[in-house]
Amino acid sequence: MKKIVILTIGLLILLPSFALGQYQSISLSDSYSFNGSNNNKENLEWGEANLTLRRLVNQAYSDGVSELSNSGSPNVRVISNTICDQQPGLNIIDERNLSDMNWVWGQFISHDIDFTPTAVFDTRLQSLERIQIIAPENDQYYRENQTMMSVFRSLYDVRTGLSRENSREQINTVTPWLDGSVVYGTSEQRVNELRTFEGGKLITTEHDNGDLLRLAPVNSIEEQRVRGLAFFSGDTRANENIALTAVNTLFVREHNRIAEEILNDNPEFSDEEIFQMARKINTAIIQSITYNEFIPSLGIELEPYVEYDKSVDPQISHLFSVVAFRIGHSQIGEQFVIVNETDIKQTIPMQEGFFNPSIIQKHGIDSIIKGLFVTKQQASDIYYHDSIRNFLFGEPQRGGLDLCGLDIIRARDHGIPDYNTIRKEIGLIPITEFDEINSDQEVIRRLSQTYRNVDELDPIIGILAEEHIEDSTLGETGYYIIKEQFERTRDGDRLFYLNDPDLEDLREDISNTRLSDVIERNTRIDNVPDNVFFVSEIKNNNLRTDNQISFAYIAVFLIVVFAIYAQQKSSRISK
Repeated sequence: MKKIVILTIGLLILLPSFALGQYQSISLSDSYSFNGSNNNKENLEWGEANLTLRRLVNQAYSDGVSELSNSGSPNVRVISNTICDQQPGLNIIDERNLSDMNWVWGQFISHDIDFTPTAVFDTRLQSLERIQIIAPENDQYYRENQTMMSVFRSLYDVRTGLSRENSREQINTVTPWLDGSVVYGTSEQRVNELRTFEGGKLITTEHDNGDLLRLAPVNSIEEQRVRGLAFFSGDTRANENIALTAVNTLFVREHNRIAEEILNDNPEFSDEEIFQMARKINTAIIQSITYNEFIPSLGIELEPYVEYDKSVDPQISHLFSVVAFRIGHSQIGEQFVIVNETDIKQTIPMQEGFFNPSIIQKHGIDSIIKGLFVTKQQASDIYYHDSIRNFLFGEPQRGGLDLCGLDIIRARDHGIPDYNTIRKEIGLIPITEFDEINSDQEVIRRLSQTYRNVDELDPIIGILAEEHIEDSTLGETGYYIIKEQFERTRDGDRLFYLNDPDLEDLREDISNTRLSDVIERNTRIDNVPDNVFFVSEIKNNNLRTDNQISFAYIAVFLIVVFAIYAQQKSSRISK
């Protein structure tokens, strides 16, 4: 009988840890403040929302104070028309088979760590100056000399931009920590509008195909920008496109799933305790997916994580915010693909998927999520599809914007210098000829036809034109800027999941959690690939499901019964 007890105990030890109550031993000693402050105990304001962006290179305002940089470079619409034009139907697919989930996840986490608004996003900022973009000759959609875009300048600290010694500095209105603020918000008021205050959960809207985000309050910023009813989440941009809304919804569901498990394991916990712990774990999962799947999918190899470094300021750099991390814009295709439960595909023109949450209200998120990971994204290159180069947020002359032009002008708005100056100041070798950027003759032709010399190159164009580093989606300059930012975001965060003592017992499980796991736990999608950031990989189906856990218990029971039977039979034989 002693052998049977030992055998049973051993088998129970081998059971999945979460089958026995994954969250029974958790405790909460610290958490992210909603406004980002008090993370660094020696520099309490570091990481706080509404601070100015960081400069990796010197500002290059044309007057040294606030006027647009690169004033000698060509008209942005000329650059867009001659360099960025991608003809309809021409699909240049990512050479490493990255899926559409890649650019969508990039946008999702970008909205978590970076937001410098204009009046487009907040009508209270109507007093900001405008930049008039004039149409050149032979433009397909606009008359020559017509104002084809009137672009608001970025929100800035009004205490800056007063002299050459105090040049204009734009504001990051969210926290630079990867702290889940895209789901939870950056103020206590915002998060309170999202909570049920029961069982630690977030408010959702019931739907036949699974819970959706809560609906936005009447007259909210969200409601003013959409067709029909708007959704409401931690970030005001949640309705920007249906794919972004779907991923946001996925992590609201994941929060509520975690909250239910915490309550089951700890029925004595209060709503506040459950909410904060679920928020911490959900945020840690977002961090893990970003650092263990998304960044490697770009072909970026970060320096190994050692420990928290209190000397590191995590603030987002101008170069990351308005230049390098905008590479995702060239990766967007002409359409969203949605795939139903019978694998029937339907396409939605890209422009119809912007600020149109009615599509999700009709379909739910499953078909949109599946469409993202079965569709190969466009290559990271100089080309922008017509859907975002002429029809962004509307038709030409009816509100439609040129995203290539916006990317160029936003860098000039922030006083970013030209491409070659950036390379010099970050320690890279400057280029002297266009063919040093890329050997592709069409790329060289477009660059040389538009710019008089390499020193005129706008930074976003130079970065997109760069030949990719081996096994990466990025060229040398973009690689450096993005790598530098994600290392600082991680290393300067005292509450990063690999350093947070509250998560010590869960750290391995969190590190092993893939985005595919979150999708399977919170949707009805079958056969999710193991790595949803690539189209070609098929999932090794090793996820422990409820049925598998039940089977494990049954197996233990049968083994114990067999052991008892064998012991009794052995006793009878010995007699």
